[in-house]
Amino acid sequence: MRLIKNREVLVPGIAAGFIASTLAIIVMLVLRFLLGTPTVPELLAGRTLPYIPATLIVRLLVTFGKIPPLGMTLLGQWAFGTLLGILFVVVLRRSRGEAKSVSAETTRPVALVAIAWPW
Repeated sequence: MRLIKNREVLVPGIAAGFIASTLAIIVMLVLRFLLGTPTVPELLAGRTLPYIPATLIVRLLVTFGKIPPLGMTLLGQWAFGTLLGILFVVVLRRSRGEAKSVSAETTRPVALVAIAWPW
């Protein structure tokens, strides 16, 4: 992983990931409060909570409360977006011979997941 130690990868990756994840969180929260659209944590909870025993959910709510886990989730989204920015720059740097833009091979799996998510 020689590329990850390189400042040419870390600085643009961290900056791009930080800015993108910040904007994504802001847009997500604005849409939540203005239009009532569910946030990413709410969507994930809707998919996973039916498989978690009720006793565990109650125990977690008693332990952590209701608001701190939401803040930690947003902080996790922020950190994950920043790490994805680094990964994105690494992927672009490895495709040296090709154009330095997002290709169809990159966007097709993302589009497929976005379309198939509701089902």
